[in-house]
Amino acid sequence: MQAVKNAAATTKEKIGNVNAKVEEKYDKAKASTDEKTNKVMAHDKAGKEEAEQRKDVKQSQAEQAKDQKKLDNLNEKQANKQDINVRHEVGKDAAAKAYNEAYENPESKTAVTGAQAGSTVPAATNAAPTV
Repeated sequence: MQAVKNAAATTKEKIGNVNAKVEEKYDKAKASTDEKTNKVMAHDKAGKEEAEQRKDVKQSQAEQAKDQKKLDNLNEKQANKQDINVRHEVGKDAAAKAYNEAYENPESKTAVTGAQAGSTVPAATNAAPTV
């Protein structure tokens, strides 16, 4: 079960990374289109250079956003895996404690027979029923 949850966390990270890459490509293409539009609208060389600089800034912002999203996805995956592992260890510890308690204190409610102490229900036997 733990392996499945870890695989799910990894898959979620990969999907998030693909999504970040797609958004980056979209933002870069939009910046390039805006640059071309602004170059056409510019009437002098300075306006065209300014449009090119804005494109470069937008593209670098898109790359930084992608890198940040990838880092966030990795941190989320590691947090999920750590949480899964911690819960798994806590569950194992609780089960071991209950198991040990049942054998150390046979009069407890969690005794191996499954019947409560003082119960009128007889413990199960392996003997065949008599007819």
